[in-house]
Amino acid sequence: GGGRSMSSPVLARLQQTLQWHPERPALWLDGIHYSYHQLWQHAQALAQVLAQAPGPVCASLAERSLPAYCAPLACLLANKIYLPLGLGQPLHRLNDILQRMQPGSVICEQAGSLLLAQPGLTLTRPAQQLWLDPQQRWHSQPAGSAVTSAAPLDEPLCSPATAYVLFTSGSTGKPKGVAVGHSALAHYLQAIAQRYPQLDHQQRSSQCFDPTFDLPLHDLLGCWATGGCLYSLPRAALMFPAAFINEHQLTTWFCVPSMAASMRRMKQLAADSLPSLRLTLLCGEALPAPLAAAWQTAAPNSRTDNLYG
Repeated sequence: GGGRSMSSPVLARLQQTLQWHPERPALWLDGIHYSYHQLWQHAQALAQVLAQAPGPVCASLAERSLPAYCAPLACLLANKIYLPLGLGQPLHRLNDILQRMQPGSVICEQAGSLLLAQPGLTLTRPAQQLWLDPQQRWHSQPAGSAVTSAAPLDEPLCSPATAYVLFTSGSTGKPKGVAVGHSALAHYLQAIAQRYPQLDHQQRSSQCFDPTFDLPLHDLLGCWATGGCLYSLPRAALMFPAAFINEHQLTTWFCVPSMAASMRRMKQLAADSLPSLRLTLLCGEALPAPLAAAWQTAAPNSRTDNLYG
């Protein structure tokens, strides 16, 4: 893609998992289990379409859908820079990111396609929109409007070493693009595998976070690098997650402390009420000691770590 050339140790690790566990469930989404073989078939089909798209950057406008979960895998396969965008972001922020990054392709679900058609949204280079039809075939069509006088791409963000780019919240000014390299991503996955032996091929892991943070990539790649199954929480389940945890016997749970605090307020943290959990990660906000203690009482079989915040 666009003259990029960078071997990805993460891709090699994921392909190894596929070879070891082709029939194991990789993803639970809207009541359907997708095996590793099925997930990779979708990702490879998307990567074939994606490889024909111009430019090094591929944006994703999808959440909690098959396109959303295939997007980072397809970008690795097609040697594109993955740029996750949120469906709930203000138009002016989306516009700013699209004009600065100039993605040559945008992976969309239906809500993303509608957003891309908004009159206030402009793409600064000819771009392809990639989407999945009801028969689960991938298609490509021209996306948005284009102008010929596009500014040059930001070279540091778009170097061959870059795996993905995230934009900061902009709470202290203009959002900043942060490039994360293939090697950094590989080191991170290696570090969490060493730190958390609970992340094995038997794990059933939560996926709560929206795609504009780096935490979903921890969820996806940390799970799929070991052969575990990722459970995408429907938005309705985010209100009462304890029921979802127990229904699916999740072993790994990752959320912000405010969600745990909400569960406590709604009496979802009774003693031994979350017995299946073996690992709980909390981050992004302060974790008060009484809340940590309440969680440990509810999940006595879990190691509970405050990652940062």
